[in-house]
Amino acid sequence: LLGNWEVDSYRENGADQTTIFKATYLNYIIKYDASNNYIETYTTAGINTTNAGGWKLTNGGDDFELTNQADNTKRYFHIVELNPSSATITEDNGNKSYNLRKI
Repeated sequence: LLGNWEVDSYRENGADQTTIFKATYLNYIIKYDASNNYIETYTTAGINTTNAGGWKLTNGGDDFELTNQADNTKRYFHIVELNPSSATITEDNGNKSYNLRKI
């Protein structure tokens, strides 16, 4: 999971929403480092956004959670497939699926 990732494709409730995702979250990148910190950056409606905080593997490494340092909100993801240069993760009980590419 370590490194910089971008969203290659995105599906919501089984429907391809990649074009909408990339238009809404312009230049989306998320970086996971070895100190269990993450930084997520993108531009929405002309506003540059940065979210950061901690990440940790859970459920024997099948899942992970992100904790936003600004407000302590948590997001939960399931790792469907993880390769050196690509990954598939899901969120919201599988309703949101992200295919990621390492950059």
